[in-house]
Amino acid sequence: MKRFAVCVVFAGIASITAAASWEKEVADTKTLIAIAKRAPANIKAPALTVYDHGAFLREKNGHTTEVTQYTTQVLSDEAIRSGIADIEIHYNGYYQKLISVRARTIRTDGTVIEIPKSDFHEGRDSGDDGVYSSEKVVRFSFPGVTKGCILDYYYATETVKEVMPGHFSENWIYWTGAPCLESSLVLEFPSDSGPFFFRNTNHTVEPVITNLGDSRKRMVWRMTKLDAVQSEPSMPPLSSLFPRTEISTNKSWEDVGKWYWGLAMPLAKLDPEISLMVADVTRTAASPTDKAAAILKWMNSNFRYVSVSLDESSHLPHPPAEVYLKRYGDCKDQSLFLVATLRSLGINAWLALLSAGDTDPIHDELPSVYRFDHCIVVADLDGKQVWMDPTDPSTQFGDVPDSVKGVEALVIREHGGEVVSAPSRNLLEPAESQLTVEVKVNPDNSCDVKLEINAYGSAASNIKDAVTGKDHTKIDEVFRSSLKDVYPGVRDITVSYKPSDDTTGPLTVLTQGHVPLAGEMVDQKLVLSALGESGDLERESWTGEDDVRDYPFVFHDNVRQSVVLKVMLPKGWKLDECLKPFTLNGPGREVSRTVELKDDVLTMVYKDKDLDATLPSTALIDIVRFQVDLAAKRKGRIVLERPVAAAGEKKAVGATGS
Repeated sequence: MKRFAVCVVFAGIASITAAASWEKEVADTKTLIAIAKRAPANIKAPALTVYDHGAFLREKNGHTTEVTQYTTQVLSDEAIRSGIADIEIHYNGYYQKLISVRARTIRTDGTVIEIPKSDFHEGRDSGDDGVYSSEKVVRFSFPGVTKGCILDYYYATETVKEVMPGHFSENWIYWTGAPCLESSLVLEFPSDSGPFFFRNTNHTVEPVITNLGDSRKRMVWRMTKLDAVQSEPSMPPLSSLFPRTEISTNKSWEDVGKWYWGLAMPLAKLDPEISLMVADVTRTAASPTDKAAAILKWMNSNFRYVSVSLDESSHLPHPPAEVYLKRYGDCKDQSLFLVATLRSLGINAWLALLSAGDTDPIHDELPSVYRFDHCIVVADLDGKQVWMDPTDPSTQFGDVPDSVKGVEALVIREHGGEVVSAPSRNLLEPAESQLTVEVKVNPDNSCDVKLEINAYGSAASNIKDAVTGKDHTKIDEVFRSSLKDVYPGVRDITVSYKPSDDTTGPLTVLTQGHVPLAGEMVDQKLVLSALGESGDLERESWTGEDDVRDYPFVFHDNVRQSVVLKVMLPKGWKLDECLKPFTLNGPGREVSRTVELKDDVLTMVYKDKDLDATLPSTALIDIVRFQVDLAAKRKGRIVLERPVAAAGEKKAVGATGS
């Protein structure tokens, strides 16, 4: 299973010998049927990967031909309905040339239905990058598909232009979690070429090396009978479990960084018009942080995101003057614009390349220019390293989108690339979102309730997006329902936001209501019906110390919750019973509660914090025990004692007993 759309980039025109030699890589019908017969009878999956093969054939002149063959067997009607028979093959028309593509349906009786050339439809990729992109796609559908049949296709491409001169890399993934019978990788090259660097992850398979007669070497890695993965809570990312083989002609990420610095930074120049804009936008900003925030806010208001990856623009950013004139650009265009403006103010700023949403560490991977799909900015601001994504206007200044949090990036510095992890939270704001619950108890046993949420970072951004969206009334109903869940019978609910018009700052959500009956009244004592604390529902659902687990636990320092509960007692009332303070440290988690009564106001602060931790599968026992201890600590109630009613005074609403 190839990981990247463009994997080999040696320039050159294919020789007749090279063009013909790739055909030997294709497995025939008899071979595929024989592999399919190895499948165990009890496979519980809608489909089975029979054969997954990739071959990279390099010539002396630097030309490389890539051959991919992928074969599946349909095991259920569900697989057919899911679109298993509808295929898209993607390649870059600027860097690659499609040599051949063929496909066939092998029916259960052994007959073969070849797809005619007229049924292959080639066009421009219609995805997000379709308008300004060199990405091309070939689409086709398998005919005569029924349960049990085998679907096989293969294609060959040759590279016609290189992205990074002299660079070859491949990251071959043998298996992606679904059952697979055979996956193989081939690298064939002249014996006197190189050097190549290799790295195996999650497997120990060594290649079979053959010295061919024409002074060539052939290396073959092969894995068989790969079982499906069973999902578990808080398991490592599925991609981190994949067995893979990396190949690269570069040994250090510094080499990739030096190349990209030389490619992009000579363009980081401002013309006089942009310089005047920068001076105007930052004229009232006192500190580097304020200046950076002002420029980023201006960009968010004046630029729009448009993906531009035509030809060499897939990696080469457009100059700031061009972006400024057009008022649009993609991630690398806008990031270079921001870097150039910050550097013009004497602020150290750098481009940072990363793969959005991919938390797999890259520091120990072999270098590849194809490892990244996003570009953002890192800057030194008043002693802090601040990360900024200029293409995401809803993210608070100093924060990054959720897809970037904790992702390792290649920061492009003068001396070369440096691998640095993006922050998991906003370093310029409090580390936690806070919920404050105020309960004002009235003498008639009713109460007025106020829920105040102070949200930061992505939490604030998500709420703002919902508030300003088409269905903004739905987010109001979410908060109304939340209050109803905590205090059944609540009425006269109002929801307000402050501020709702600031796209980058924190947000306060205020939900208020009146509860006719605050709790159960027994004699002269009121037992409050709700407390406002909440926990980790996923982890607290794990029960049973005899559960079996295959994978380690992975927790991240990105969940920090603080709940402040304030109960205001009516004059003359007393606190009869209360929740107990505690501190509990467990596997990957810290939880605590403090309690204080002062001037007829009971204040309790509940904090729940996740920690960065990777724990072995055997830690399940300790985690379950921690949940049991936490549940016991959280138990309790708040009981208020009202003054004894004077003779003839009317009994309060909800009172029972003598």
